[in-house]
Amino acid sequence: MRLHPNLLVAATEGPSFHALGELAYDFGVGEHRAYFQSASRLPVDDVRSQIRHLCYTSVFGTGLGLSYDPRRIAIKESAYTRGARIARWGAKVFPGERSAQGLRWLYPGAKFVYIFRNGIDVVQSMSKFSNFAKLSFADRCRFWTDRANTYEYLRRWDDVCVIRFENFLDDNAGVLKALYDYLGLPDSRASSDFASSQMIHPSDSPASMQNPKQAISGRQPAHAAWTEQDRDTFQEICGSAMKALAYDIPF
Repeated sequence: MRLHPNLLVAATEGPSFHALGELAYDFGVGEHRAYFQSASRLPVDDVRSQIRHLCYTSVFGTGLGLSYDPRRIAIKESAYTRGARIARWGAKVFPGERSAQGLRWLYPGAKFVYIFRNGIDVVQSMSKFSNFAKLSFADRCRFWTDRANTYEYLRRWDDVCVIRFENFLDDNAGVLKALYDYLGLPDSRASSDFASSQMIHPSDSPASMQNPKQAISGRQPAHAAWTEQDRDTFQEICGSAMKALAYDIPF
């Protein structure tokens, strides 16, 4: 998405958005908002403006996205060079439902894009990444299930673009077109061309030039090396979430 000329998407994740969204929920949406607002020495609009500023600078820095770091990404553009072409900005964030409601209060025109993936593939992929590899198999299963349950609200909300990873892998151009329609932007081939030719950090390895669909289809099933105990553990911990997301468990 960062390649779309009308989008400015942060290269880094925005974990602080969850806490800031919770604050916005308490101040502008929650049942005790009258207390929060009356106890503040700042007008409501000023509080909203300051939290919005924190959200933006937490992912774009104090430079407000007006510059780029050529070491991080090959896109030699910024908010400054794109200028008036930028229609929307975005970040990878992890809000719970209350936090997301707070973010909607902060940004009345906010759009949410939720991407989910088969738990079998995710749990196996986690075993290849240094931080997650330290976890036990059961803890990796719990991590995926917890996240699937935490963000399930996004599939219930009306105005959310929900993307199944496998559908994106199969037809990224079609999925991205639907996403751009949702965002009210013209279609752009740049992102789909990139997604068809780049594997981004596969199994915690450096990014490489290859077709992800072909590369992933050539692999063994993610659960091929799992023991019977692993499979039983996955069934027990992840079974309900897999069913909710309409994924079959082939063992």
